[in-house]
Amino acid sequence: MASTSSDPSGRGKGKPQVPIARSRSRVRYASRGRNRGCPGNLNRESSRAPLTRSWVNVASLSSKGYELGFAPPISVGKKSVVRLSENAKFASDPKWNSCLVGYYIGKNVPFKITEMALKQAWGAHLSEVLANDDGFYFFIIPDDEFRKKILDEGHLTVARIPLVLKQWHHTMELKKDLQSSVPVWIRLKNIPFAYWSAPGISEISSAIGRPLYVDPLTEKMKRLSFARVCVEISAKQEKCEEVEVWVDDKAFSVQVLYEWRPNSCEKCCAFGHNCLAKAGTKQPPVAAVQFVATANPVTATANPVSADPSTADPNISSSSEEGWKQVSNRKNKHL
Repeated sequence: MASTSSDPSGRGKGKPQVPIARSRSRVRYASRGRNRGCPGNLNRESSRAPLTRSWVNVASLSSKGYELGFAPPISVGKKSVVRLSENAKFASDPKWNSCLVGYYIGKNVPFKITEMALKQAWGAHLSEVLANDDGFYFFIIPDDEFRKKILDEGHLTVARIPLVLKQWHHTMELKKDLQSSVPVWIRLKNIPFAYWSAPGISEISSAIGRPLYVDPLTEKMKRLSFARVCVEISAKQEKCEEVEVWVDDKAFSVQVLYEWRPNSCEKCCAFGHNCLAKAGTKQPPVAAVQFVATANPVTATANPVSADPSTADPNISSSSEEGWKQVSNRKNKHL
């Protein structure tokens, strides 16, 4: 029979007890919790609000540029007016002297596309591309001769959108001038092969605007469904969608397709805006030609809208000494 005598030490089977070692560890942990370095205290310290920092401390931690000095303004009534000194007028960064300022007409092109296309076209001559929120681009080109060559070439399009370029100067005002004429790409369809030549295409496209140049596929007659021509159109002239051509006593029609054409204002005779649209008059949308590249070669009976080789749809094009230059983006995407 099991003994029923009580255990004086309090460790009998009738009363389960916590092991002494475990109880000591608990007591030992609790005693550590009273110390300032215990985890419990750390949690309580971290829960406190962070110490406030003054603006002076915050400013001292950030990197500093050039130091500034105070120049007392002129008081005119209740306004403070600043009259710049000669020193401030000509203390600009020297890189702006190597800058071309540009803006698009009618539609903006994303910064990355602009930067990539022009770096491919101008190469190492283009050292930096910047932009502001008003649609102006700033191209830093240290080479004076190359920069002048770009300006002399004049007509430049990126993703079929005209890009206007001007040399920066100290008194330049960032303002988009009214453009009475812009270069655009058109497609002339149904030109007889007998008149597919520089004189023939020049005379036909003169009914639309001032002919500038053709693309390489048109020059080499490698794509016979249409002739791709860059022409300078005027805002004063109505949109031409068909040209009637006479040869002796016979006539034929040439269809005109615009790859892109900016809105024009009849009141101002300029491209890039429409006063009637601002007044609330709805204008019909400008017809846009959509292109889909195919792997099959284009024949004379192919549809120019649905079968356009990727080489005929350049990302950037400009006139040059050879007559034409094109650059496509790296992924050969249609823009």
